[in-house]
Parts: sequence; structure tokens; C-alpha cells
Amino acid sequence: MADGLADYGFRGDTLAAEDALEGAVVAALRHYVEGFGDTNCGVRGMGRPPAMAPDVFCAVWCAGGTQEYENQWLCRYSLNVTLSLKGTLVPDDRWAGTVRRAFDAYRNPILQVLHGGANAYANEVIGLANRIRRPEEAEFQSALVLKSLSSPAENAGDWWVGSMPDAHAGLAQTYSFSTWTLGGFGGEYVA
Repeated sequence: MADGLADYGFRGDTLAAEDALEGAVVAALRHYVEGFGDTNCGVRGMGRPPAMAPDVFCAVWCAGGTQEYENQWLCRYSLNVTLSLKGTLVPDDRWAGTVRRAFDAYRNPILQVLHGGANAYANEVIGLANRIRRPEEAEFQSALVLKSLSSPAENAGDWWVGSMPDAHAGLAQTYSFSTWTLGGFGGEYVA
């Protein structure tokens, strides 16, 4: 599939807006970021990797919200990408530097694919989300834009649902993005 995300795994099904956005982001990360595939990149609530996740796992998850602008309701969608890296196989004296370098290796490719502006990849992600969303829901109006980037946080073994011992279990970092629709259905509205 060298021609982008046109038919990436979606067979005519339409999805709720948040599901379409999550699906499009997962498809883009699996397609464009080297090392991401079916086993280590997927939709996971609150960013937590599955129990038997590999050493690197990229979780995609949404949370809705609203914002009022010039007497119109905008429906803003927040999307998070949480990158989790296990650290149990790294010796104590090299743990922090090794895991930090691994974060650095993934951060730029994730941002290159998802962060908007004149980024062709980011526009392609929103285009796919609009093609697979339910037609009665409002279209996304902009590419994803990075809102914040958390500092890497050390997590115990139970972050991987207890699949590993606690000593230097690993780090997780969350990238938060947003996009919006004008009116329509979906998202969260507050009167």
C-alpha cells in the first residue's frame, strides 16, 4: 500500500467520529512509523498497553470536549497517543539513558505523522477519518494539532497489567492532540 491510507483496513463500515479518528491515527502510525504494527500499536483506553505487550507499545485513545467561539459551538475532539517502553532488560546503570534514547527515536516520527500545519501526513489522517466516519456526523475541519507532551513517567509493572516485575518496569509518555468540527453530531456539547 504505497499510496497512503486510502483503503487501510476499512471495508465500507462507517464509525462514530471518535472511533473514526482513533482508527485513522492507528492506521497512519502503523503505515508510516517504522516499527509500529498490529502487535504494538492500537486503540487502548487511557493509554495502557495490553498485558503481553512487546517492549514498545503505542496506545491511541480519545476524550471529547467543547469550546465556544464567536457564538457558534465548536466540537473539539482530543486525541492522545501514549508511548510505553519497558525497561526491565536494561542494566540499572544504563536504564535512564537507554530508555530516554528509545523515546527520542519514536517521538519525532509520531509528531511528523500526526502534527498538523502543512503536514501532508496529518491532512491524510483527517481525510481518512472523514471518509470512515458516519455521514450524519460533522466533518473534522482541521488536521490534528499537538496541544501538549507529557514528561516521561516511570511506571511499575502493573502498567502492563502485571506482566512484569516492578523494578524499572518502564516509562510512558503521552502526546495530546486536538481537532474540531462545526456543530453537527458527536463529541460533547454543553448548553
